[in-house]
Amino acid sequence: MDGNTSNSSESMLAEMEHTLTDGYAQVLALEGERWRIERRIADLARDLDADGTGELRDLASRLLRAETDVGRLRRLLESPRLRADALRAETAAAALKTA
Repeated sequence: MDGNTSNSSESMLAEMEHTLTDGYAQVLALEGERWRIERRIADLARDLDADGTGELRDLASRLLRAETDVGRLRRLLESPRLRADALRAETAAAALKTA
């Protein structure tokens, strides 16, 4: 790899890692939301009365949506993560050759 290709690879890797970091931060936020919803569902189920059934239904819907979003984001991030891993290995190998 020449200097320009190495700089280009490093720049691309930095951009990919930034995107992955943002994506996984979103996954963590969604998982936090799932945890809060699950805790609230448990609280409502423990103290269930006629007034809590509507909220329980809404929470169950939000939980399903959050679980779907987490799965979708994880699937979307898989390919860029694998590409970043390969680029990281390529960049490291090139650095070893020039050292």
